[in-house]
Amino acid sequence: MSNGISHWVKPLYLYLVSIISIIVFIIGSVTVVNLMIREYIFDVHGSWFEDPETQCEYILTGNDSIYERKVRMPVPDTISTDNLTDMTREEREEMYNKCVERSSEKMEIQNRYNFANDMSRGIAMILISLPIFFWHWRLIKRDK
Repeated sequence: MSNGISHWVKPLYLYLVSIISIIVFIIGSVTVVNLMIREYIFDVHGSWFEDPETQCEYILTGNDSIYERKVRMPVPDTISTDNLTDMTREEREEMYNKCVERSSEKMEIQNRYNFANDMSRGIAMILISLPIFFWHWRLIKRDK
């Protein structure tokens, strides 16, 4: 009885693992190719929807409400935002430029991290799935 079950369970297991390995390989390959196409062909780096100028715009308007404090990019530590309305236009522009610069740097770092993280995940999927596939496929061929 157990010989009959193992007769079909082992090949089923080997084929399932092989199929899953191929699927993981395809997902990893698509991830890597997608990143390469976005980064090097279409020149799309990171999050297109983030704009440091918009995030720092509250400095120029002098409107520093509690709501805006929650959604905007942080102001450099060297600058106080306590009295935006009391600042001159030049002081606000200087503060705005520093905010935009810092926000741009943070976004660039985040975009590089996201690219490296996604690329490494895709490459890891490829590197792990291939040996698993070939090992199980070799066992399938040997059993036949």
